[in-house]
Amino acid sequence: VDVLDVSRPESVELISSALFTDTDVSAADVHGSSELFLATATDDAAFATPAVLEVVDLQGGKLTSSSRRVDLPSYAGTGVRVQGGTVYVTSGTGGDPVGGLSVFDRTTLELTAFDPFEDARAVDIKGGLVVALRGTPGELRLYDPATGGLLRTYASGGADIPEAKGTVFIARSCAFYAAGDAGLRVVDLESGNTVVTLPVPEVEGVAPEDAVTNGASMSGNLVFIANGGAGLFVARASTDLEASGAGCGSGSFGLELLGQVHFPGDESANYVASRGNLLFVANGLGGLSII
Repeated sequence: VDVLDVSRPESVELISSALFTDTDVSAADVHGSSELFLATATDDAAFATPAVLEVVDLQGGKLTSSSRRVDLPSYAGTGVRVQGGTVYVTSGTGGDPVGGLSVFDRTTLELTAFDPFEDARAVDIKGGLVVALRGTPGELRLYDPATGGLLRTYASGGADIPEAKGTVFIARSCAFYAAGDAGLRVVDLESGNTVVTLPVPEVEGVAPEDAVTNGASMSGNLVFIANGGAGLFVARASTDLEASGAGCGSGSFGLELLGQVHFPGDESANYVASRGNLLFVANGLGGLSII
């Protein structure tokens, strides 16, 4: 885990690192300025299964050596989100016990709810909505944020490449999720209808199996899509996707593909996050790109 100071984007500074000799880190989320939550997979034999949730204390924005760890079912922690006093973390894929969505008390790390299902890939929470993404087959699972109990599921398709990374985010009561070779899909969380599908664009010189949607993020009316070997693409909605009180409806906001961000060396775009006027793109062997 690296912590970067991006207050001056033209001169990004690495201010803190935590190195793990026996653990892979798949996802991270921050609670305020005090705690970093990590979804991981470990070789540590002290745990019943490899999947682990780790909480690292922060001090002045930097990582400390103080941390807590709790076992998760299955092989790897895949996604984590924190809101208020609750931690939501997904783990998969396969094994006995099977993974799924685990809900913890943030302070005590006591398990308060658990929904077992195969190939749990990601989770997001916004307002009164909590949604987890399942792969093979692609499915969205909606939860009660008060109890962590499962409310309903939507067979939304895609995400059928085994053991692949996936992301999901909520906007306007819609779930936007990376569906692998099925592109980006947008599902109305009230009706379960798929309202927008944005296929992976064909790029000359890129093999079809390398062009897969791995992640997505948004800012205002723009959606940024990490399409693997095809690169990073930008789409525009007709309205502000972050407008409060707006529903998903029929997806009438649409998504118009604007173009592609090119990276030297044609590195694979595996993840994207938008914060303010900056984009952060995980480019595999190319490292982290900041735009």
